[in-house]
Parts: sequence; structure tokens; C-alpha cells
Amino acid sequence: MEIQLNDEKCAVCGVGFDLVDAIDGHEIIKACFNCAEKSKFPIIQRPTQEQINRANRFYGVRDRLMVNRPDLKQIAVRKETPEDKELKRVIAESAKLQKYEELIDNFHWSIQQGRRMKKLSQKQLAEMIAEPEAVVNMAEQGKLPEDYNRIISKLEQFLKVKLKKQEDKPANEEAEQNQEQSEGEFDIRKANFFKVTTGYLKSLKEKMVGKQEAKEEKREEQEKMLEDEKLAESGEIKG
Repeated sequence: MEIQLNDEKCAVCGVGFDLVDAIDGHEIIKACFNCAEKSKFPIIQRPTQEQINRANRFYGVRDRLMVNRPDLKQIAVRKETPEDKELKRVIAESAKLQKYEELIDNFHWSIQQGRRMKKLSQKQLAEMIAEPEAVVNMAEQGKLPEDYNRIISKLEQFLKVKLKKQEDKPANEEAEQNQEQSEGEFDIRKANFFKVTTGYLKSLKEKMVGKQEAKEEKREEQEKMLEDEKLAESGEIKG
């Protein structure tokens, strides 16, 4: 293998091959790879020519697109306006970190998780629900403005997450519903499977069977009455 020498030399041992750029204290020096490794000098990685060419191609295409689309260029360099800053300030002042009794614990985590599941940034989510980005940012910190019910409803609907606590029904209302369900037919679409027990299903089945038997008895009774009427009519005709 032929070793190519150059005019530069290793600052440590003086060899003129296998040189790299390394950092010694506050300056960049030339050192052979062996000395740089032994002295534990941080080695500066130079980009290859292929990497340079690839970067030039990428930025060349992007610049051409920017020329044809000045609106994209304007968006890319757009800075925060005084109006944006004022809006953030107003939202920050109205938003408060407090205990929201009607919301689930750590509701802000659910908002953040729901947004990430949809692979959206805070800005994208804000655009989707037609709210300022600062509102979404504050909500994910657990801070909500006074009229937060509207925002919470939007987030629940769009992210498909539950943020409000389930309201407990009054005992008498639940008892009435249970009575209606026990007296009527079992509706699987409305059934609460956390409350339906095996005993309840068994008793419901017995009631349904009893109703069916009662219907059969009533039908047989009606048929017998019709037969008796026919016999009575035929007897009158014969008489």
C-alpha cells in the first residue's frame, strides 16, 4: 500500500500521513489518527464530496420552488407579529392552572396523547378546531380559559378522547330505568355490561319465557272461543 505524504505534519509526532483535523484545547490542529486516538482529541468529521453534492442538489430544488411559489417563501421567513404576541399574552392571562372538578384527572395528558396519536403538531390541531395555537399549548399544560367548556367539547369530538367526567345519574332515575328494562325486552344496544349480571339475565329470560307462554295461552283461548262461536252458530242453523 502506497502512503501519500503531504507538506502538513502531525503536531504531536511529526508524521506527514494519515492526518485528521482534531481539537486540542481551544484550537484546531493537524494530528495523525494514531496520536489523536491516544491523546483523545475530538476529531472533526469533514463531509464527503457526495454529501456536499447531495446538499447542493436539495437546496437547488428548494430554491427553484421558492421562486415559483413566493407564498411559500413568505411563510418560511414569517416572524411572530405584535398581534400574535398580544394574543398569546391575553390567552395566558385568562388561562389558569386550577382544579377542574368536572374534568378527568390529568386531562391535559389525554389531550397531548390524542394529538400525538393523530400525528399533529399543536399548530395543526389548533387549525383543525379553529382555535389559536396558544389555546392548545395552554390546554396541554393544564391551563384553560374561563369559557373552556367549548374548547373541551371541540377537543373531545376531534381527538375522540374523554375529558369530562361521566355524570352520576340520580338513584331514582337509575332505578326507574332498571325497572323499565326488567319489564321490557332486553336491548343489547343499550345494555350496560358492567352492571348486567348472570342472575339478571336468568330472571329476564324467565320473564320472557313466561310472557311467551302467556301469549300462547291467550292465542289458544281466542281460537277456542272462535270454535265455540262457530259450533253455536251451526247448532242454531240446524235447529
